[in-house]
Amino acid sequence: ESGGEFQWLNGQLERIGENRRAVKQIVAWRLRLGRLPATHATERVAIWRKLKKSGAIQIQTSTYVLPDDPPRYEAFQWLTQHIRDAGGDATLVRAKEIDGFSSDRLIELFNAARAREYALLREMLRPFTATASRTSKLGGKLDRIRKQFREIREADFFDSPKGRDLELVLRKLERPAAT
Repeated sequence: ESGGEFQWLNGQLERIGENRRAVKQIVAWRLRLGRLPATHATERVAIWRKLKKSGAIQIQTSTYVLPDDPPRYEAFQWLTQHIRDAGGDATLVRAKEIDGFSSDRLIELFNAARAREYALLREMLRPFTATASRTSKLGGKLDRIRKQFREIREADFFDSPKGRDLELVLRKLERPAAT
């Protein structure tokens, strides 16, 4: 089963790589401007979580940015409607340039955000890399880490070097332990 899982992960990573290569040719960005009243704490947390999962980065208070492509536009549309339904204000903007942020700088910010997420996963992998024995308890935890890795990779639009490093560690852990 581990071999099948490895093949599936490779297929996913190849697909993500194809998506990332397409995104590197960005000519525009999608900005989501919005605010919710402070009294709507539950909605604010839910929206923040969705923004984080989408891979959006915050560039100013209440201003988030994503590369402009259909799936991300759809995510921002959904969030915009959710904010409005909760009594807030939200606007979507498509921009080729963002004053004060070159495309290279925005890509750096995206990569830095993903690097922080990968670092947390890397820390979670420490028990696996410190010992050669793999218990079933650790196996379940490793499966959760793999799932989180795949979720982060989906939002790693610019192929963060930390993601490639973590991918190598995960592949090494998938190899059968020497007996």
